[in-house]
Amino acid sequence: MNNNSTSTNNEALFVFANSVDQQSVKDFVINLINWSGNNAGRPLRVDINSQGGNILDGLMLFEEFARLRRQGHKLTIAVYGRAASVAGWLLQAADVRIIGANSWLLIHEVHSRMEGSLTALKQEVARCEQLQDQTYGLLVERSKLTRAQLDKETANGRDWWLSAPKVLELGLADVVEYASFSNTTTAA
Repeated sequence: MNNNSTSTNNEALFVFANSVDQQSVKDFVINLINWSGNNAGRPLRVDINSQGGNILDGLMLFEEFARLRRQGHKLTIAVYGRAASVAGWLLQAADVRIIGANSWLLIHEVHSRMEGSLTALKQEVARCEQLQDQTYGLLVERSKLTRAQLDKETANGRDWWLSAPKVLELGLADVVEYASFSNTTTAA
């Protein structure tokens, strides 16, 4: 597990380099709760490199980020490598959103593994539609995207991979951070 914490310039740094699942999120949230209890108001940075995972577990982490912000922690989230699926919209929970210049963000329709009776399948479809509306709403709220644009780009189950410059252009991040040898950043 890569849920490490270090400190630079009074900003605590945590790394989430896992699939978003119940165990990884639970462990990460416990670390954040323990840290925040001893570091009132201290700024926090979370670096993410994740292939995504379970949307409901991602919502737990999103809510934890919101709790930290309500407690007065300035939250910076940076994506290095990839933030796929649910990890992609976790970036939207931050006060400051950074993406590495060589990193990617993936947006797609909600996925589900369904089985059971026809009634159960219909209920699962309705739940997935609600989750789709909720997660796309989070993306629209913090970006220049519209719901119609999201629907078009992800229609028919299509994966929409966005490069760092495109992420910045669409307002899904505030800064593109370039490799340290060039020492350059670009802000929206």
